[in-house]
Amino acid sequence: MSEESLPETMFPFKKHYFEQRGVKVHYTDEGSGPVILLFHACPMWSFSFRHLIAELSTDHRVIAFDLPGFGLSTKNPDGDYTLDGYINLTENFIDFLGLQNMTFVLHGWGGTVGMGYAVRHPKKINALIIMNSMAFSDYALPWRLKLCRFPGLGKWITVHFGLKLFRNDAVHPRELAEIYNAPYQNYEDRIALYHFAIDIPTVPEADSAQKILEIETGLWMFRSSPALILWAAKDWLYPPRLLKRWRRYLPKAETELIPKAGRFMMEEQTEVIRDKVRSFLAKHQL
Repeated sequence: MSEESLPETMFPFKKHYFEQRGVKVHYTDEGSGPVILLFHACPMWSFSFRHLIAELSTDHRVIAFDLPGFGLSTKNPDGDYTLDGYINLTENFIDFLGLQNMTFVLHGWGGTVGMGYAVRHPKKINALIIMNSMAFSDYALPWRLKLCRFPGLGKWITVHFGLKLFRNDAVHPRELAEIYNAPYQNYEDRIALYHFAIDIPTVPEADSAQKILEIETGLWMFRSSPALILWAAKDWLYPPRLLKRWRRYLPKAETELIPKAGRFMMEEQTEVIRDKVRSFLAKHQL
Protein backbone atom coordinates (compact mmCIF):
# COMPACT_ATOMS: atom_id res chain seq x y z
CA MET A 1 0.00 0.00 0.00
CA SER A 2 1.25 3.47 -0.86
CA GLU A 3 0.85 6.61 1.18
CA GLU A 4 -1.25 8.08 -1.62
CA SER A 5 -3.87 5.31 -1.35
CA LEU A 6 -4.50 6.01 2.35
CA PRO A 7 -7.39 8.50 2.72
CA GLU A 8 -6.19 11.70 4.37
CA THR A 9 -9.47 11.99 6.25
CA MET A 10 -8.91 8.57 7.86
CA PHE A 11 -5.24 8.99 8.78
CA PRO A 12 -4.38 12.70 8.74
CA PHE A 13 -0.88 12.40 10.20
CA LYS A 14 2.48 13.19 8.66
CA LYS A 15 4.39 10.07 7.72
CA HIS A 16 8.02 9.63 8.72
CA TYR A 17 10.50 6.84 8.03
CA PHE A 18 13.38 5.35 9.98
CA GLU A 19 15.73 3.17 7.93
CA GLN A 20 17.89 0.32 9.17
CA ARG A 21 19.86 -1.96 6.85
CA GLY A 22 17.45 -1.44 3.98
CA VAL A 23 14.32 -1.75 6.11
CA LYS A 24 12.10 1.33 6.16
CA VAL A 25 10.00 1.69 9.30
CA HIS A 26 6.99 3.95 8.97
CA TYR A 27 5.99 6.04 11.97
CA THR A 28 3.91 9.04 12.95
CA ASP A 29 5.14 11.64 15.42
CA GLU A 30 2.44 14.05 16.56
CA GLY A 31 2.22 16.70 19.28
CA SER A 32 4.63 17.72 22.01
CA GLY A 33 5.01 16.99 25.69
CA PRO A 34 5.44 13.73 27.62
CA VAL A 35 6.18 10.84 25.26
CA ILE A 36 3.69 8.07 24.50
CA LEU A 37 4.89 5.23 22.26
CA LEU A 38 2.28 2.96 20.67
CA PHE A 39 2.91 -0.72 19.76
CA HIS A 40 0.35 -2.31 17.43
CA ALA A 41 -1.02 -5.86 17.35
CA CYS A 42 -1.00 -8.35 14.44
CA PRO A 43 -2.27 -7.94 11.72
CA MET A 44 -3.00 -4.35 12.69
CA TRP A 45 -0.72 -1.38 12.19
CA SER A 46 -0.44 2.26 13.31
CA PHE A 47 -3.79 3.01 11.65
CA SER A 48 -5.52 1.22 14.54
CA PHE A 49 -4.27 3.93 16.91
CA ARG A 50 -5.56 6.89 14.88
CA HIS A 51 -8.19 7.89 17.47
CA LEU A 52 -5.70 7.76 20.35
CA ILE A 53 -3.14 9.73 18.34
CA ALA A 54 -5.66 12.48 17.63
CA GLU A 55 -6.85 12.60 21.24
CA LEU A 56 -3.54 12.39 23.10
CA SER A 57 -1.36 14.52 20.79
CA THR A 58 -3.13 17.65 22.03
CA ASP A 59 -0.86 17.59 25.10
CA HIS A 60 1.59 14.71 24.53
CA ARG A 61 4.14 13.66 21.96
CA VAL A 62 2.52 10.55 20.51
CA ILE A 63 4.54 8.18 18.32
CA ALA A 64 3.13 5.13 16.55
CA PHE A 65 5.24 2.91 14.31
CA ASP A 66 4.65 -0.07 12.05
CA LEU A 67 6.76 -3.12 12.76
CA PRO A 68 8.54 -4.42 9.64
CA GLY A 69 6.15 -6.54 7.62
CA PHE A 70 3.12 -4.50 8.71
CA GLY A 71 1.38 -1.33 7.59
CA LEU A 72 3.54 1.07 5.58
CA SER A 73 6.85 -0.46 6.70
CA THR A 74 9.04 -2.63 4.47
CA LYS A 75 7.83 -6.15 3.70
CA ASN A 76 10.75 -8.38 2.80
CA PRO A 77 10.40 -12.18 2.42
CA ASP A 78 13.89 -12.54 3.89
CA GLY A 79 13.35 -10.04 6.72
CA ASP A 80 13.99 -10.68 10.40
CA TYR A 81 10.51 -11.13 11.83
CA THR A 82 11.58 -12.84 15.04
CA LEU A 83 10.72 -11.49 18.46
CA ASP A 84 14.38 -10.74 19.14
CA GLY A 85 14.70 -9.00 15.77
CA TYR A 86 11.72 -6.78 16.53
CA ILE A 87 13.04 -5.90 19.98
CA ASN A 88 16.45 -4.99 18.55
CA LEU A 89 14.85 -2.82 15.90
CA THR A 90 12.70 -1.10 18.53
CA GLU A 91 15.84 -0.40 20.54
CA ASN A 92 17.50 1.25 17.52
CA PHE A 93 14.33 3.17 16.65
CA ILE A 94 14.02 4.63 20.15
CA ASP A 95 17.72 5.51 20.18
CA PHE A 96 17.28 7.20 16.80
CA LEU A 97 14.53 9.41 18.20
CA GLY A 98 16.36 9.94 21.51
CA LEU A 99 13.31 9.04 23.60
CA GLN A 100 13.30 8.98 27.39
CA ASN A 101 10.63 8.85 30.13
CA MET A 102 8.07 7.08 27.98
CA THR A 103 4.59 5.72 28.53
CA PHE A 104 4.15 2.54 26.49
CA VAL A 105 0.78 1.59 25.00
CA LEU A 106 1.04 -2.13 24.24
CA HIS A 107 -1.29 -4.26 22.13
CA GLY A 108 -0.93 -7.85 20.92
CA TRP A 109 2.46 -9.05 19.66
CA GLY A 110 3.55 -5.42 19.71
CA GLY A 111 2.99 -5.60 23.45
CA THR A 112 5.38 -8.54 23.69
CA VAL A 113 7.94 -6.59 21.65
CA GLY A 114 7.45 -3.49 23.80
CA MET A 115 7.91 -5.41 27.05
CA GLY A 116 11.03 -6.97 25.55
CA TYR A 117 12.42 -3.46 25.22
CA ALA A 118 11.08 -2.38 28.62
CA VAL A 119 12.87 -5.11 30.58
CA ARG A 120 16.13 -4.09 28.89
CA HIS A 121 15.61 -0.41 29.69
CA PRO A 122 13.26 -0.14 32.70
CA LYS A 123 14.50 3.31 33.68
CA LYS A 124 13.22 4.75 30.42
CA ILE A 125 9.64 3.63 31.09
CA ASN A 126 7.33 5.81 33.19
CA ALA A 127 4.13 3.80 32.82
CA LEU A 128 2.48 0.92 30.97
CA ILE A 129 -0.91 0.79 29.28
CA ILE A 130 -1.52 -2.83 28.32
CA MET A 131 -4.21 -4.09 25.96
CA ASN A 132 -4.68 -7.79 25.18
CA SER A 133 -1.15 -9.14 24.87
CA MET A 134 1.20 -11.57 26.55
CA ALA A 135 4.72 -11.57 27.94
CA PHE A 136 4.77 -15.05 29.42
CA SER A 137 5.96 -18.56 28.73
CA ASP A 138 3.54 -21.49 28.52
CA TYR A 139 1.18 -19.84 26.03
CA ALA A 140 -1.60 -22.13 24.76
CA LEU A 141 -1.83 -21.73 20.99
CA PRO A 142 -5.38 -21.15 19.63
CA TRP A 143 -6.58 -23.50 16.87
CA ARG A 144 -6.37 -20.73 14.26
CA LEU A 145 -2.64 -20.40 14.84
CA LYS A 146 -2.22 -24.16 14.98
CA LEU A 147 -3.47 -24.21 11.39
CA CYS A 148 -0.68 -21.80 10.47
CA ARG A 149 1.87 -24.31 11.80
CA PHE A 150 0.45 -27.35 10.05
CA PRO A 151 3.39 -29.22 8.44
CA GLY A 152 3.65 -28.55 4.73
CA LEU A 153 0.49 -26.45 4.53
CA GLY A 154 0.82 -23.94 7.35
CA LYS A 155 2.70 -21.32 5.37
CA TRP A 156 0.34 -21.63 2.41
CA ILE A 157 -2.72 -21.36 4.68
CA THR A 158 -1.33 -18.27 6.39
CA VAL A 159 -0.32 -16.29 3.31
CA HIS A 160 -3.56 -17.14 1.48
CA PHE A 161 -6.09 -17.04 4.32
CA GLY A 162 -4.20 -15.24 7.09
CA LEU A 163 -6.41 -12.17 7.06
CA LYS A 164 -9.54 -14.29 7.41
CA LEU A 165 -7.94 -16.09 10.34
CA PHE A 166 -6.98 -12.89 12.13
CA ARG A 167 -9.61 -10.33 11.29
CA ASN A 168 -13.20 -9.77 12.33
CA ASP A 169 -15.00 -8.13 9.44
CA ALA A 170 -18.18 -7.95 11.45
CA VAL A 171 -16.88 -4.88 13.25
CA HIS A 172 -15.57 -3.18 10.12
CA PRO A 173 -17.53 -1.06 7.67
CA ARG A 174 -16.32 -1.76 4.12
CA GLU A 175 -14.07 1.32 3.85
CA LEU A 176 -12.43 0.52 7.18
CA ALA A 177 -11.89 -3.13 6.29
CA GLU A 178 -10.26 -2.13 3.01
CA ILE A 179 -7.75 0.09 4.83
CA TYR A 180 -6.86 -2.62 7.34
CA ASN A 181 -6.45 -5.16 4.55
CA ALA A 182 -4.66 -2.89 2.09
CA PRO A 183 -1.09 -3.60 3.32
CA TYR A 184 -1.51 -7.33 2.69
CA GLN A 185 -2.31 -7.70 -1.00
CA ASN A 186 0.12 -10.43 -2.05
CA TYR A 187 2.40 -13.22 -0.79
CA GLU A 188 5.29 -10.96 0.18
CA ASP A 189 2.96 -8.59 1.99
CA ARG A 190 1.66 -11.41 4.20
CA ILE A 191 4.84 -13.25 5.07
CA ALA A 192 5.15 -11.45 8.43
CA LEU A 193 1.79 -12.96 9.45
CA TYR A 194 3.28 -16.42 9.00
CA HIS A 195 6.40 -15.57 10.98
CA PHE A 196 4.22 -14.18 13.77
CA ALA A 197 2.32 -17.47 13.93
CA ILE A 198 5.43 -19.65 14.05
CA ASP A 199 7.52 -17.46 16.34
CA ILE A 200 5.21 -17.57 19.35
CA PRO A 201 7.00 -20.02 21.66
CA THR A 202 4.91 -22.92 22.94
CA VAL A 203 7.72 -25.32 23.93
CA PRO A 204 11.04 -24.68 25.72
CA GLU A 205 13.13 -25.45 22.62
CA ALA A 206 11.29 -22.89 20.42
CA ASP A 207 13.47 -20.14 18.92
CA SER A 208 11.86 -17.33 20.95
CA ALA A 209 11.37 -19.33 24.16
CA GLN A 210 14.47 -17.94 25.85
CA LYS A 211 13.49 -14.39 24.92
CA ILE A 212 10.01 -14.82 26.40
CA LEU A 213 11.53 -16.16 29.61
CA GLU A 214 13.81 -13.11 29.81
CA ILE A 215 10.79 -10.86 29.44
CA GLU A 216 8.70 -12.76 31.95
CA THR A 217 11.42 -12.80 34.60
CA GLY A 218 11.87 -9.04 34.16
CA LEU A 219 8.22 -8.10 34.70
CA TRP A 220 8.78 -7.74 38.44
CA MET A 221 10.63 -4.47 37.76
CA PHE A 222 7.28 -2.84 36.94
CA ARG A 223 5.29 -4.06 39.96
CA SER A 224 5.19 -0.54 41.41
CA SER A 225 5.02 1.41 38.16
CA PRO A 226 1.77 3.08 37.10
CA ALA A 227 -0.03 0.55 34.91
CA LEU A 228 -3.41 0.30 33.25
CA ILE A 229 -4.72 -2.96 31.77
CA LEU A 230 -7.59 -2.71 29.28
CA TRP A 231 -8.79 -6.17 28.33
CA ALA A 232 -11.14 -7.12 25.49
CA ALA A 233 -13.20 -10.04 26.77
CA LYS A 234 -13.94 -11.44 23.29
CA ASP A 235 -10.41 -11.60 21.91
CA TRP A 236 -9.85 -15.19 20.71
CA LEU A 237 -6.07 -14.76 20.59
CA TYR A 238 -5.61 -13.31 24.09
CA PRO A 239 -8.44 -14.68 26.28
CA PRO A 240 -9.22 -13.42 29.80
CA ARG A 241 -7.11 -16.14 31.46
CA LEU A 242 -4.04 -14.17 30.30
CA LEU A 243 -5.39 -11.16 32.16
CA LYS A 244 -4.95 -13.16 35.36
CA ARG A 245 -1.27 -13.60 34.50
CA TRP A 246 -0.82 -9.86 34.05
CA ARG A 247 -2.53 -9.20 37.37
CA ARG A 248 -0.17 -11.62 39.08
CA TYR A 249 2.89 -9.79 37.77
CA LEU A 250 1.43 -6.27 38.07
CA PRO A 251 -0.73 -6.48 41.22
CA LYS A 252 -1.11 -2.70 41.52
CA ALA A 253 -2.29 -2.19 37.95
CA GLU A 254 -5.67 -0.62 37.33
CA THR A 255 -7.73 -3.13 35.36
CA GLU A 256 -10.76 -2.79 33.13
CA LEU A 257 -12.44 -5.77 31.43
CA ILE A 258 -14.32 -4.58 28.34
CA PRO A 259 -17.10 -7.12 27.69
CA LYS A 260 -18.10 -6.08 24.16
CA ALA A 261 -14.61 -5.81 22.66
CA GLY A 262 -12.63 -8.39 20.67
CA ARG A 263 -9.52 -8.48 18.46
CA PHE A 264 -10.09 -4.99 17.06
CA MET A 265 -10.93 -3.48 20.43
CA MET A 266 -9.99 0.06 19.42
CA GLU A 267 -12.60 -0.02 16.66
CA GLU A 268 -15.27 -1.69 18.76
CA GLN A 269 -14.93 0.40 21.93
CA THR A 270 -13.16 3.56 20.77
CA GLU A 271 -14.66 5.97 23.27
CA VAL A 272 -14.28 3.64 26.25
CA ILE A 273 -10.59 3.06 25.57
CA ARG A 274 -9.89 6.70 24.81
CA ASP A 275 -11.57 7.87 28.03
CA LYS A 276 -9.85 5.25 30.19
CA VAL A 277 -6.43 6.13 28.80
CA ARG A 278 -7.02 9.86 29.21
CA SER A 279 -8.20 9.39 32.80
CA PHE A 280 -5.20 7.21 33.67
CA LEU A 281 -2.71 9.73 32.28
CA ALA A 282 -4.36 12.57 34.19
CA LYS A 283 -4.52 10.61 37.46
CA HIS A 284 -0.79 9.85 37.39
CA GLN A 285 0.22 13.20 35.89
CA LEU A 286 1.86 11.48 32.94
